[in-house]
Amino acid sequence: ERLPNRDTSRRHFLAQFRAEAGARLGDPAFSSLVSRLLDVSETFRGWWESHAIEPFTSRERWFHHPLVGDLQLEHHRLAPSDQPDLHVIIYTPVNSVTTSRLRHLLTCG
Repeated sequence: ERLPNRDTSRRHFLAQFRAEAGARLGDPAFSSLVSRLLDVSETFRGWWESHAIEPFTSRERWFHHPLVGDLQLEHHRLAPSDQPDLHVIIYTPVNSVTTSRLRHLLTCG
């Protein structure tokens, strides 16, 4: 409900997840996670088997919030040079309308 173009977003997320998977393929916890997802989600299974790989790219994202409406944000990934496995995703408003709507959310709790 919060992602207006949900299927496109989910495909991007999964392709990015797969791109990050290479370094973790020998990790039992990661393998267990992928196995569980394959077992419980036909959609995940079909998309996983397509082998789509997509590196993370900064881009605009749209979200729909039930109280304030559409939010247009950019997301960027930061990775500290001394912690290569740590990634922080930052969302920033693209325009003043989104900024106002986010401020409203802060005030209404």
